Amino acid sequence: MRPQARCRRRTASDATQPDWSPDGRTIAFEHDLPDDAGAEIALVGSNGGPVTPLSKDVCVNGQPAFSPDGERLAYESYDCGTDDALYSRDVNGKAMDRLTPVASPDGYTDPNYSPDGRRLSYVEYKNGIEFQQALVVARADGSHPRRMTPYSFDVGIKQAWSPSGRQLVFTKNADPIKGGPLEADVAVIGADGSGLRVPTHYRGGRLSAFAGSYSPNGRWIVYRLQNNQTGRSAIWRMWPDGSHRQMIFEREGLRARGIDWGAPS
Repeated sequence: MRPQARCRRRTASDATQPDWSPDGRTIAFEHDLPDDAGAEIALVGSNGGPVTPLSKDVCVNGQPAFSPDGERLAYESYDCGTDDALYSRDVNGKAMDRLTPVASPDGYTDPNYSPDGRRLSYVEYKNGIEFQQALVVARADGSHPRRMTPYSFDVGIKQAWSPSGRQLVFTKNADPIKGGPLEADVAVIGADGSGLRVPTHYRGGRLSAFAGSYSPNGRWIVYRLQNNQTGRSAIWRMWPDGSHRQMIFEREGLRARGIDWGAPS
């Protein structure tokens, strides 16, 4: 039997890239401002309620991620008159720190703290070249970065740590390259760069799978399965080895992005 799911809206405006606080009480997300005025980081209670803007400046801010203690958020910031960079700040909006180099031809996005808070993973663009994106792991302050994949993997802008901190899940081949078919797959790699696995292996361009995150117990990976011919999507889950695949939720017109499994209940 397929698991049943209930979908509830938490905001009344454009909201993407959600991330749960460790206690499950708050969701941070990227709030798109009206009239193409950019984007900001905002917070909302897990049961809804008022939306609290966190980043009120001239930059475009997005891709927020809570630290394991729930006290800080890492995020991407760009269009500030400088290069694309990653920052962190307190959940009260103060004490902002830069996490990536001040001068770099590359861009950075989608930061995520490891479960122990000692490391940071993110996606790095190769000198602004289209479809050249690598997965990087660094210390939590941004120092000692190490690429886990080559740029040619075209890593998607959604990746996440396993609860043990030993593995990361990401999307490989996230874009169609040179007019070819879209053949995105969910991939898993060790936090030291070893043990790469691609458990979905979709080929031919009919289906694509986009990574979400691990379940709190590490048993499941949630992901989006997309029919490239019809555009229809559904939310699925599977074991990290690719077995026990089950559809969680499907609805006409569903365009789920940045799927994130909730905090432990």
